[in-house]
Amino acid sequence: QTMADQLAVAIENARLFRETQERLRELSRLYGEYSATAWAQLAPPERPLGYVYDRVDIAPVEKLPTPTLDLVQQRGESVALVEPEAGQATLAMPLKLRDQIIGALGIQETDEAREWSPDEIALVEAVSSEVALALENARLFEEAQAERARLATLYEVSRLLAGAPTLEEVTQAALQVAPYVGAQHGDLILLDVGGQPFVRSTVPERVRLTPEQTQEYARRVTTSGLQSWVLANRQSALVLETKEDPRWLVLPGHEVRDPVRSAICIPLFDRHGEIMGTLSYTHPRPRAFGPEEQRLAEEIAARVAVALENAHLFERTQAALAETEALYRVGQAISQLGSLDETFQTLAEVLVEQLGYTNSWLALVDKQAQTLRGIAGAGAGVTDEIVAVQVPLDPQARNPAVQVVLHREPIVINNVSTDERAADLDEEIRAILGRLVEIPILVEDEAAGVIAVNRPLTTPELTDRDVEMLLAVADQAAVALENARLLEETERRAAQLAAAAEVARDATAILDVDQLLDETVHLISEQFGFYHAGVFLVDEPGEYAVLHAASSAGGQRMLERGHKLAVGKVGIVGYVAGTGEPRVALDVGEDAVFFDNPDLPETRSEMALPLISRGRVIGVLDVQSTETAAFSEEDVTTLQTMADQLAIAIENARLYQEAVHTAERLTEVDRLKSQFLANMSHELRTPLNSIIGFSRVILKGIDGPLTDMQRTDLQAIYESGQHLLGLINDILDLSKIEAGKMELTFESVDLREIIKGVMSTAIALVK
Repeated sequence: QTMADQLAVAIENARLFRETQERLRELSRLYGEYSATAWAQLAPPERPLGYVYDRVDIAPVEKLPTPTLDLVQQRGESVALVEPEAGQATLAMPLKLRDQIIGALGIQETDEAREWSPDEIALVEAVSSEVALALENARLFEEAQAERARLATLYEVSRLLAGAPTLEEVTQAALQVAPYVGAQHGDLILLDVGGQPFVRSTVPERVRLTPEQTQEYARRVTTSGLQSWVLANRQSALVLETKEDPRWLVLPGHEVRDPVRSAICIPLFDRHGEIMGTLSYTHPRPRAFGPEEQRLAEEIAARVAVALENAHLFERTQAALAETEALYRVGQAISQLGSLDETFQTLAEVLVEQLGYTNSWLALVDKQAQTLRGIAGAGAGVTDEIVAVQVPLDPQARNPAVQVVLHREPIVINNVSTDERAADLDEEIRAILGRLVEIPILVEDEAAGVIAVNRPLTTPELTDRDVEMLLAVADQAAVALENARLLEETERRAAQLAAAAEVARDATAILDVDQLLDETVHLISEQFGFYHAGVFLVDEPGEYAVLHAASSAGGQRMLERGHKLAVGKVGIVGYVAGTGEPRVALDVGEDAVFFDNPDLPETRSEMALPLISRGRVIGVLDVQSTETAAFSEEDVTTLQTMADQLAIAIENARLYQEAVHTAERLTEVDRLKSQFLANMSHELRTPLNSIIGFSRVILKGIDGPLTDMQRTDLQAIYESGQHLLGLINDILDLSKIEAGKMELTFESVDLREIIKGVMSTAIALVK
């Protein structure tokens, strides 16, 4: 087994040795081919290297007859020729490097035609081997030096590009390295930067071009010039002589003297393999570049493309950061709940300072006036007059701001001076605006305002990215508007509730109806901002609603002439007084029962609410506004509450007046009662005491004897008098009871005596 294992190892070693030998031969062959190719590039046959030794000096020969040398290279072996006629002898030996012929070495005897000795042949053969090796070393050294220079160049290029984070800095670095490829100038064209070509050049004739001329230059060369060929073929191009290369486009004015005579143009690819643009290096001298310069330029271009992408990503990151900071600042301004003017001014400043626009203008829609009213602006070209401008919302106007509001869609104009959508703007303003974008501020899908920003034509075109960012700002502006509306609504609601509370307080404190009504209508007008407020009370017959209080000047005139409306017949007030149902006319022009009052000519909407007490309409609260649709559901609810409180207050005041009147009448009755008692005490008791006294005297017989009939009658008179006196005393006791001077004594009584007294009175009456 041990021998078998050793045998297996030996077989494996033999196999590995054989494979190694084969690979060495293959490497030798490949290296030989590489050397031959390298030598062919270094010293092609059409350019033989020849030197003449004349015993004094060694001088190069530019034109050397090479038949013998050609023969040697064909045969691959030495050739010795003797030419007696010419009197010369030639010995040529192939220059071999690893079995590859890289040239030939020839010596010539010009003094005589003789045979070459074996020693001479051996010497030349030995020298040829040394020469081949020396030449190979020289070539390798030259290649190493060239590679070192190339790597140094690429390192310097990478260093410059690494310190260039922005597009402009990368472009500057890419053009700055032109001398490394033997160029004097450079061009860099990016096909789409902000929607248009981006061009930078160090060619003096192109540096002086205007922005419009630069754009035209980029268009021409990328559609029909060398750059066009490079873009179409997706490969670099080497132009040895621009006058001879059909791919080269001679620009206008360069027909006689073109500033470029040789060029290298390389496509710039992004990481997805898409072409971003081209990088060109030029020279005013023909054939200034070769394949090596072209290869170096390609490697530089690859690094420039990466740097351009990095710069693009960096700028996008910076832009995203600026946008984030802008939105943060906008959100911060909104969260502070300052005034709307202050918040929108902050938005305008953010658009200029954070997002880099030249000017900004923000405006809000005034529904009543049907205009756009400027509220804020920022930028060097924005004055107070521009901020405060008002733009009519005319559907026919060729004004971007108006169309944005009417159609609720953004508008992007990359050249205001030539765009018909801005034709109504002043020519000077159109020229200044350059590039313009206008964004609607939408609140509940309705345009509440507009954001406008601009920048010069020299800047990149406005894109969807600008629109997206501005839409985000517009959303924040909409939030600010909604917050302001909610705050205003809350404050207004609080004021209304305070007014309702004040009406309720006055209703309990003020018992004068006229004073209560007057204070109420003025309070409603002030807190609700209404044009007119009035209170009508239904008269006793229920035929007319009579105006009793009014807050407006027109209402005061109506009071002076005793304004009244027929119940159930005239106007909204008459309708409410007749039906007891509220009525709201958001547009009085469309309300069939509206009464067009000449004293209130500016009324556009009206609301009338019934004053109901104990199920009966006692009046109407009427409010009017100069705006259409001026009343919200909250207004109706709050005012109806106030109307109910007012109705109760009016009824309470009436009841109070009735109570006062009743109290006065009762006081008079009490006075009459007291007078009656006093009169009764004097006028009745005095004669009654005489009747009782004389009847008692007669009954005692003092005045003479009495018959039985007379005694009976006198007894009845006496007892009735006593009974009447008791009643009178009881009545007089009422005054003592009222004065609190009556003391009650509870004791048993004899009902028989009471009945007997009653019977005596009754008997007399019956008799």
